[in-house]
Amino acid sequence: MKTYLDCIPCFIRQALEAARHVRPTDEAFHRRVLNEVCAAVPRLPEQLSPPRVGEFIHGIIRRETGIDDPYAQAKANNLRQALAFLPRLEAWVRQHADPFEAAIRVAIAGNIIDLGANPDFQLEAELDLLERQTSQLDALEPLRNALEDAEQVLYIGDNTAEAVFDQVLIRQLLPRRVFFATRARPILNDITEETARQIGLDADATVLSSGSPIPGTDLTRVTEPFRQLFDEAPVVIAKGQGNFESLSDAGRPIFFLFKVKCEVVAALTGRAVGSSILYLGGTMRKSLSAERASTPQEA
Repeated sequence: MKTYLDCIPCFIRQALEAARHVRPTDEAFHRRVLNEVCAAVPRLPEQLSPPRVGEFIHGIIRRETGIDDPYAQAKANNLRQALAFLPRLEAWVRQHADPFEAAIRVAIAGNIIDLGANPDFQLEAELDLLERQTSQLDALEPLRNALEDAEQVLYIGDNTAEAVFDQVLIRQLLPRRVFFATRARPILNDITEETARQIGLDADATVLSSGSPIPGTDLTRVTEPFRQLFDEAPVVIAKGQGNFESLSDAGRPIFFLFKVKCEVVAALTGRAVGSSILYLGGTMRKSLSAERASTPQEA
C-alpha cells in the first residue's frame, strides 16, 4: 500500500503524540519533532508504505532523545493488562461452539492495543464487545480450507501485548508447525524476538525475527530465513494494520487479521473504521477512489 494524501495528517498527529509520550512537558522538543516531520513530508515518495514513514518518524524520536525503546514502560503496562484478561478469554474460547473462530476473534480484538494509530484504545470495552459479536468473518472458510492440508503456518506478529491473544489462536493452529515472526528492533509498541520469548510464545511456536525494522513488514529488508518462510509457507497470517499496509501488494495470498483504524484502509478493504476483519489479500483489487465510493457505513 502506498502513502495517500489522507495519511499525511495522521503522520503529523502520530509524530506529536509520540513526542508528547516521550517528553510530556517539553514543548520545544515537540516543536522540533513536528518541524522535522513537516519539512520532510514534501520529499516523501508516495510509493512508501505508511509503516516506512512511521520508521522515519520514530527514528527522529530516538535520535532526539537517545532512547532506543521509548515505549518500553507502556509496553510493560499493556502486557500486564492483557495478561489479566487472558483467563476470561481462554474460557470463552473453550466454551464457544466454534473455538477456532472464537480464537480468531480474540486475536483480532487484541489488535486494538496500538500506541500509533489508536493510542486511546479501551481494551476492556473491546473485549466486552467481542463476546457479543455475531458479524461474519469474511475469509473464515478460505482460512479453514487453506489450513486443511498445511503442515506449517507463518504468523507475522504486530504489537507486544496483543501477542498474548495471538497465542490463543496459535494453540488452535497446532499441531501444525507455527513460525511466529517479530520486528527486528523496538519501534512503537511492536513485538521483538526477545519479548516474544519472555511472553512464552516459544512454547507453542518457533520464534524468529523477520528482520524488518518498521512497524510493519518491509520485504526488501527482511532476513533470508524469513523471506524463504514467507515465500514457501502454505499459509501466512499477518496481524495488524501495519502489516496490511506493508504487505497488501506482496504478491501472495495472506490472511490479514486486524482492526480497521483509518478511513484509507476502510476504503481499501470495504470495511468501516472500527471493524474487526479477517481479510484475504496480498494484492490490491481496486483503486482507492473506487473502494472509497463503495465503502459501507457500518461493518
